[in-house]
Amino acid sequence: MAQAPPREKGVGAKIMSEPRDMFWGDRMYYALDREGHHWNFAQHMQDVASEDMKPPAA
Repeated sequence: MAQAPPREKGVGAKIMSEPRDMFWGDRMYYALDREGHHWNFAQHMQDVASEDMKPPAA
């Protein structure tokens, strides 16, 4: 899931959010299919200790 998912784009889905790493250890992206359904895809990339889970400063 390192880059925009070509399979979803190939069947007409619109990638709403490119894959990005989240502070809790997952990589996520969002897509909208041709019928208007919203999809959220995630892959766990690393374990993060509770004390290290801090959102980035705004």
